[in-house]
Amino acid sequence: MSQPASLPFGVKLLLVFLGGCVGTGLRHGLDLLGGGYASTLIINALGAFLLGLFTSWMVRFPGPRGGAYRLFIATGMLGSFTTYSAYAVGWAADEEHVAARLVAALVLLLIGLLMTALGLRLGRRDD
Repeated sequence: MSQPASLPFGVKLLLVFLGGCVGTGLRHGLDLLGGGYASTLIINALGAFLLGLFTSWMVRFPGPRGGAYRLFIATGMLGSFTTYSAYAVGWAADEEHVAARLVAALVLLLIGLLMTALGLRLGRRDD
């Protein structure tokens, strides 16, 4: 995603920072409802869907305003909301069930791709 040239560097950084604070808070809140692999899977699927949906909608907002939305929502909020790294750490720390971990990793990847595609498709609909 391209960055708007007219926004100062400090504003861009602040938008990503604030979005990251929101996304991290949301992720932690959802994780408190029921942590573990299932929670991480749901968070990643939801984040992938929302990023696909948002990406489709952002085509309608070119220029600095759209760039600011992209920095805050896509890079900051949704970038910090998804937890692929947390999933990877949990996956690598489990020294048993190697076959189940491989299947779960493939399922996570496929669900992420499908949810992103669904979000992109729904975002392109002209209602």
